[in-house]
Amino acid sequence: MFRLNLGSAILPRVQEIHVNSGVFGIALGLATLTSILIGAWPALRLSRADGMSREQSRGMSAGMSESTTQGLLVVAQVAMATTLLVGAGLVAHSLLKASTVNNGYEPSNVVALNLLIPFPYPVAHKVETIESLLTRFRAIPEIQAAGFSRMGCSSASN
Repeated sequence: MFRLNLGSAILPRVQEIHVNSGVFGIALGLATLTSILIGAWPALRLSRADGMSREQSRGMSAGMSESTTQGLLVVAQVAMATTLLVGAGLVAHSLLKASTVNNGYEPSNVVALNLLIPFPYPVAHKVETIESLLTRFRAIPEIQAAGFSRMGCSSASN
């Protein structure tokens, strides 16, 4: 599993972003297979040995059908490239907008930590641990406030 290594100031909850290895492998395999097939198709067409030269074997109908096929391929490539460019632009715009959202607090004086309590602990033990930590944090004179959120301080659904 791959992880992004960006600062949390750029992307909130960056520790939750990862690339799924299975999906990455399938995408890489499909891209490789597609590249080989697309690259080999013209070579296979040119290597056809039917005894005649290319100009002599191509009649008017074969030339029209070939140019129509090539035209459709060009149109499909331009459509896919445009779709990918628009999608990339929208993703970049969304990331830019997400990085400028007002969180509702001044993040320069906020310290957030992830508390990982093992799953098999009973809920009462988890609540007791969290309350104990909050009591200790609130007892420190430099700390103005301490709180707990299940979703994190950068989440809109606190």
